[in-house]
Amino acid sequence: MKLQDKLVLLRKEKGMSQQELSQALKVSRQAVSRWEVGEVKPSADKLRRLSELYGVSADDLLKEDVELPRREAAGEGSPQQPIARKHHTYKTWIAALACAMALAAAAIILVLAAQPKQEVRAMEELPADSWSTSGASSFSVGW
Repeated sequence: MKLQDKLVLLRKEKGMSQQELSQALKVSRQAVSRWEVGEVKPSADKLRRLSELYGVSADDLLKEDVELPRREAAGEGSPQQPIARKHHTYKTWIAALACAMALAAAAIILVLAAQPKQEVRAMEELPADSWSTSGASSFSVGW
C-alpha cells in the first residue's frame, strides 16, 4: 500500500477531516491534500508527528510493501482505537429523527382511524321528524 493511501485510510479511521489534521500538524489543508494524492511526501518531522497521531511506526507508513497492522479494539483514549466519524453521528441523528416522525405519523393515522365515522347526509335525506323549520321563519344575509 502506498504512503498516500495509508495517510487517507488512517486519517479517516481517526475520524478527522483534512482541515482538522492540518490544524493538528500546523500545516495548510492543501499540504495534507498534496500528501494524500501523492504529489509530495511529508517532511521527516511531519511524518514523525503523523506516526504518533495515528499510532503506527514511521516505517509502517513509508514502506510500500508493508501493510498497516490490523488494529485490535483498544481502551478509551488509545491511539489504536478509531474515533467515530462526525458524519456518522449526524446520519444517526437524521435516521433517528426520520424514525420518530414516521412513528408520530403512524400514531396520528391510528388515532384518526379509531374515531367513529360520522355519516354526512343532506338535510333532505333526513327523516322529517329529525329536523324542524319552526323558529326559522326568516333570516337575512348582510352582504
